[in-house]
Amino acid sequence: MTRKTVFIAIALLVCSSVAGAQPGRWIEQFDSCANIDSAGTTALVDTVASMLTLNPFRMTTGGSAATPGFAIAVAVWGDYAYVAGYEGGLSVIDISDPANPVHVDGTGLFIAFDVVVSGDFAFVAADTSGLVIVDISDPGVQPVVVGSYNTAGFAWGVDVDGDVAYIADGDSGLVAIDVSDPTNPQELWVYDSSGGQYISVDVEGDVVYVADGLGGLEAVDVFETGNPDQLDYLDLGGAPFRLTVEGPIAFVANENFGVQAVLVVEPWAMDLWDTLPLDQGAVGVASDGDVLYVSSPGYGLYAVRYDADMEFTVVDSLAIPGVSIGVQVAGEYAFIAAEAAGLQSVRIAALLPEPLAGPAVPTPVGVSGVHVDGVLLYAAEGGAGLRIYDLFDASQPELLGAYDTPGNCMGVDVAGPIAFVADQAAGLQILEVTDPEFPDLVSGYDTDGNAMMVDVSGDYAYVADHGNGLVIIDVSDVSNPTLAGTYDTPDMSTDVEVHGKHAFVADLTGGLQIVDVSNPSNPTLAGAYDRPGAFAVGLTVSGNYCYLGNDHGGLQVIDVSDPTAPALVATYNTPGQARDAVISGDFAVVTDHNDGILVLDISTPSSPLLRGTLATSSYTRHLAI
Repeated sequence: MTRKTVFIAIALLVCSSVAGAQPGRWIEQFDSCANIDSAGTTALVDTVASMLTLNPFRMTTGGSAATPGFAIAVAVWGDYAYVAGYEGGLSVIDISDPANPVHVDGTGLFIAFDVVVSGDFAFVAADTSGLVIVDISDPGVQPVVVGSYNTAGFAWGVDVDGDVAYIADGDSGLVAIDVSDPTNPQELWVYDSSGGQYISVDVEGDVVYVADGLGGLEAVDVFETGNPDQLDYLDLGGAPFRLTVEGPIAFVANENFGVQAVLVVEPWAMDLWDTLPLDQGAVGVASDGDVLYVSSPGYGLYAVRYDADMEFTVVDSLAIPGVSIGVQVAGEYAFIAAEAAGLQSVRIAALLPEPLAGPAVPTPVGVSGVHVDGVLLYAAEGGAGLRIYDLFDASQPELLGAYDTPGNCMGVDVAGPIAFVADQAAGLQILEVTDPEFPDLVSGYDTDGNAMMVDVSGDYAYVADHGNGLVIIDVSDVSNPTLAGTYDTPDMSTDVEVHGKHAFVADLTGGLQIVDVSNPSNPTLAGAYDRPGAFAVGLTVSGNYCYLGNDHGGLQVIDVSDPTAPALVATYNTPGQARDAVISGDFAVVTDHNDGILVLDISTPSSPLLRGTLATSSYTRHLAI
């Protein structure tokens, strides 16, 4: 069973579970689902058999899609998965129904080792072809190669930060490539591997972390353009293959040892914290909250929980067809590149039990919005501006830094080293948070309305601008944001989420507005759910459903599988005023204003069921997990 922390606009909540027993003898069986109730959501007490069975954390097989060649890496963007298929090139797979992924198209013009997606483009590490850039702006048609840069070595790994792509180029080192014009990528610099074998790369602000297949992890300072400099090299032994960096920890999948946790709070003095041995080794790793999903080529997928003391615990494992290599997590599913078995989907679900109050964070004023990024909590604190908290020990949050924005800080989204703040009358404020102790203003864009919430996707910031509707701002150059387009919603927009080519907007009496943003300079209405009595204040989208906080109208569950025809499938009448929701597995955690927190079972979206409540000391607004 996993444990998740829910961060709310006024308090921190920690989930735990409590189980009681009937008098007499009972047996806990955590390794079997045989006696769990049909919904798979609660504990079952079998008084005849004198047995108590609790619902464990579990992963279940989803679906699969065949790919040309051997699937070895996967990137997820919206409703599509992009699979690097070695000699099969790049495959595009529709995962709008994750349990039934469907191969859409692809291009086999190159060998593909790794792939990341940014905006309308897939960036592929293509072996002897170097970097290949593929236009995926319309995933329904065949992807088109628009640019490439032939590096000197063997391109095995790739990551993109803004206008720069970083290539792990084998024994030729780390290559930085300017991709501001995807049709004409240009080399910026090459950092010599000094005899190493660079396999994969992860960019975090001004530091690039590189897995050296010959046994190490290297941190490279890229702050000064054209002058990369080694910060540290840590000998890990074995054969590091893939890595992901989450806050102060770099997790390395090591073919020989398993998964390794490296403390990178000070990247110039990295420290190996712990190793989780896996008999068949590890070649892929992805993070989702406090759970790692680790692919092991000789077995399949492991779910591994880590705590504040960086102690690893394997909470579940699942054999996967084929040879598990790359792994990515999106929503309730993990997607595995499984060589000859193509793309495999695995449903990851955890019981979210009765919530218990955790520590409250004292703030100067009320908190309007929160965003969690690794172990950092970004809090939009109204007139006090943006405040950043360290959650490495979630039981004792620590204020790291603050920036008093010129307006009233209402919402925040974070992309890499940049925080985007919806600052009400002051519009969009853009802050650099590379050093969270000293956030610094980069620029701003004064919208015509009152910026309430912001969601960043690719090169654009989407702002719910109250009476001014939806405002789309080009932030490809964060020092010079420019207006891309606007859409005047019927009433006052209060919240926005972008998924693929659609922006979902909560618009008070305008209900749910779904805006087609495939052309950000000319957004158009795709569909709307705006029945009489609507008062949409907050929303979240998960899979084919939008969960809409409708104030006194409760939580509405809306089927958005066809964005042009959204349809109500259920309403849960909360006792207070439903404001916002986040989704965790089969559960929706709902803020109900003066009635605290509700936990709803949404395993059947058409029939949400109450599973827990929590009274809070003040009004609840927005939350994040």
